[in-house]
Amino acid sequence: MVPWHTEVRTNESILQEAQQKYQGLLIDHATVLKERDSIQQELMEVKESIKKYEAGASVAQSVLDDARNSWNIQSQALRQEVDDMRNRYALLPARQNKAHIPVTAIITSWSRTTYFITSSAM
Repeated sequence: MVPWHTEVRTNESILQEAQQKYQGLLIDHATVLKERDSIQQELMEVKESIKKYEAGASVAQSVLDDARNSWNIQSQALRQEVDDMRNRYALLPARQNKAHIPVTAIITSWSRTTYFITSSAM
């Protein structure tokens, strides 16, 4: 049989070792909890940053869409203006011919009138 003093000392030693392990586990657990809190805080900050970037991207996309729409409208207006100018340029010779005929008729008529006035005055 083992004397009770030896058994008590063995039990005290086992108890002390268990307490040390328990304290080590408590310290490890506290460290893990601090790290978890830090990671959660970092995650919340990243989520906030993502929201800000998404909002900025949304605004940028809206501005880009507006610019594209404006360009499409301006481009269409410029194309229409170019087409109108080409059509007017194509019609220019016909208009000049139409304008030339009355001027020629007026000059001829004026020449006859002048001739008759000059002939009558003599």
